[in-house]
Amino acid sequence: MQALIILTRKAKFNFEGFYKTIMKLSPQALTFKGYDAAPLRRIFVDSHYSEPFYEELKTVGKQESFDIECTCDCRKWIQDDKVIVERNLNPHLVADWQTSNAFISELKYTWGITGSREYGLLTGGNTFIGKLPNGEKWLLMGKNERRICDDPDKISKTYGVKVENLNYLPQQDFHLDMFLRPIGYPYILVNDPKLAKENLEKYCQEHPENKSIMDEFLKWNERRKRHYADCEETIAKLEEIGFIPIRIAGVYTEGINFMNAIVNKHKDGKISYITNSTKGNYVTTYNDIEKIFENDLKNKVPNIDKVHFIAGRSSVDYMDPDIYYTDGNYMMSNIKNNSGGLHCMTLEEPNFEQWA
Repeated sequence: MQALIILTRKAKFNFEGFYKTIMKLSPQALTFKGYDAAPLRRIFVDSHYSEPFYEELKTVGKQESFDIECTCDCRKWIQDDKVIVERNLNPHLVADWQTSNAFISELKYTWGITGSREYGLLTGGNTFIGKLPNGEKWLLMGKNERRICDDPDKISKTYGVKVENLNYLPQQDFHLDMFLRPIGYPYILVNDPKLAKENLEKYCQEHPENKSIMDEFLKWNERRKRHYADCEETIAKLEEIGFIPIRIAGVYTEGINFMNAIVNKHKDGKISYITNSTKGNYVTTYNDIEKIFENDLKNKVPNIDKVHFIAGRSSVDYMDPDIYYTDGNYMMSNIKNNSGGLHCMTLEEPNFEQWA
């Protein structure tokens, strides 16, 4: 399921003074105890598409104490066409109209998750769900979701979120989960291409033999700017509605995206960050970028417990007919060629009892 963020029209007033104060503090002074990094109970994957990374993700699940379950609806982007919401502290699947009866029945009779198809369903990768400190839920949506459903009442009923707590964001990419990641209200990671450029400039000075990655980044960023919002627009909107954006270099090329991530909240308030790996068997530059991101993340988010990177099979070990390998691992090529990564291919079930 998506992450959680806290939204009301009153949020700007309530948090404005806090925001001004907190931004004067060092990252180490921040505390991240928000509601939106949910404790996870299960992650579902589609057996038809998850084979290249299933065992890797299952290992992470054991370390994080949540289950990885295989189902089959023969649909790759399981995050986008389904969501598990909370209804009376119980999990409930909301699916689109193409989701099979077999899938809905399997969740009900195997895991006790009831299900329904509803017109108020939005694209999973373009929405994030959360809770305010008073327990009210909020929903962040990319502006493009108006094409899917522009009826606030239907959206409100489907997600259990008051109409006044629905908010649209300017989009830096085609889905929100490609450029931002909530990590605990009011904090939210936002990709800043300027920071990625700075990191690459420094890296290429130290490793001039790998300067081609800078060319890749510049070409990708120019294409993105022609179609999508600037980072500053997204950040301004988030601040307006009460969030504290944390800028980070999270996207380096079409195939290197660390924002497309799953977050698991622990009982002690710490969180683990699970995202796409760049490790392959021949492109060492990408391995270095992964380390740079991990260091940045730990410096900016002091309550990080672990950072897990999921690569999938390497290009020489596994061939997916849907993927033309141009990079060193399954996830990188999937993002680059099919515009989807780990978050897109997983469906989260939070532990609603702990979340409450």
